[in-house]
Amino acid sequence: GAEYYGSFNMLKTGIAYADKVTTVSPSYAREIMTSEFGYGMEGILAKRAEDVQGILNGVDYTIWDPRADPFLKAHYTPYDLSGKRLCKEDLLETIGLQSRFVSRPVLGFIGRLREQKGIDILLEIVDELMAMDVGLIILGEGDLGIETHLGNLVEQYPGQLAACIGYTEEKSHQIMAGTDIFLMPSRYEPCGLTQLYSLRYGTLPVASQVGGLLDTVIGYPAKGCTGFTFSPMTSQALLQAIEQAVGVWQDDDQWGHMQQRAMHQDFSWQRSAKEYVSVYREIGLP
Repeated sequence: GAEYYGSFNMLKTGIAYADKVTTVSPSYAREIMTSEFGYGMEGILAKRAEDVQGILNGVDYTIWDPRADPFLKAHYTPYDLSGKRLCKEDLLETIGLQSRFVSRPVLGFIGRLREQKGIDILLEIVDELMAMDVGLIILGEGDLGIETHLGNLVEQYPGQLAACIGYTEEKSHQIMAGTDIFLMPSRYEPCGLTQLYSLRYGTLPVASQVGGLLDTVIGYPAKGCTGFTFSPMTSQALLQAIEQAVGVWQDDDQWGHMQQRAMHQDFSWQRSAKEYVSVYREIGLP
């Protein structure tokens, strides 16, 4: 259980001898038993498959909730979204986007500027997005080459594309509330938290069909849909999903119903904790 290609692997040892193995979403628990996502651990994980369980991460809604978020210009609820428009107006002014985008879809991306998060395929379609007359706001830091390319695009599309290199809690909350559509084109995502925040803020996600994103975003036009999903992991598939989201955004009634469903989703730690307690009891802990 400890040997790994002639060496010693502590992670493999832990998996081999643990009573139970947990990870942060059901879909990711299945993915890590494949060569694509297992990174050399797929064999031992497949052997322990009956004892591997995915339990979704939880969100602290005392911090992430537009009804009481101290970083926002205005608060709002699923039943009264007027405050979200005020948040959007404030964000556009603060971030430097043209005020006319209050009446157009504004897309948001918050995350590390690395290929894992799919920022590269997003930047590949910036010209097409700008031609769609949508606004785009990106917050993050990471690969220097991607940061430089992003800076050049901001210069090319002033007032329509804004980028904040770095991370602040205040801007993260304001972008989450002030944008309409949240982009999460991750190549892999064990669980993901930002899509859970976006659901609570009524900022409908466009997410790749991997890991915890599969478990938390119900893709349009499925019954009970709360966002938009895409596969395969290509810039064109992402563009098509964004075009679909923008099309639905133009239908106020349909968009409003989706926002309400999204904001009512419960991904609290209270829910996740019950599953962990159940696992502990299975292995004999009181």
